[in-house]
Amino acid sequence: LLSGEAATQQLLPRTVDPAPEVRAAVAEALGYVADPTALPALLPLLDDLDTRVIRAAAHALSRLEQPGAALPLAEALAQPGQPLLVRRALAAALARAPHPDAQPQLLAALADPDPQVRGYAAHGLGQVGNEAAYAALQALRGDQSRLIEGTVAQRADRALAMLDRRGRRAPVADKPEAEA
Repeated sequence: LLSGEAATQQLLPRTVDPAPEVRAAVAEALGYVADPTALPALLPLLDDLDTRVIRAAAHALSRLEQPGAALPLAEALAQPGQPLLVRRALAAALARAPHPDAQPQLLAALADPDPQVRGYAAHGLGQVGNEAAYAALQALRGDQSRLIEGTVAQRADRALAMLDRRGRRAPVADKPEAEA
């Protein structure tokens, strides 16, 4: 049984296997190994034609805990026409391994038609969002769409609480200075 770097070295050449089920299995295995050196081999899988491969790559990238994965995940999420399960996998990966550079795509994902994607995006913004995320999360407080646990509104409330704990409160409007 191989582990760590040895397993990664055995798996990396298979990320370009012609069979999508092999590429998906390899991405999944690389996620379990969680060796950061797999990052360059996993990133191209986000552009794969097979949704199973993209989903496995997204999950694997979230397990690597590498900042360099966030923006490619966010860009893949922002691509128009992504299938539902791919959007969910990408948003979940960003919620598990968010980065401030992904904020624009996470903000856009708050408007996704799927409540799971909206919930994951809210969670990610709670962890890395800045003051600009506050209003968008406030707008979700009325979204009673059901999730596996709770609602989108509850996820937005938790995200707002995380922003508050991180000192990222709603922007304060400039007050006009008193005239003398």
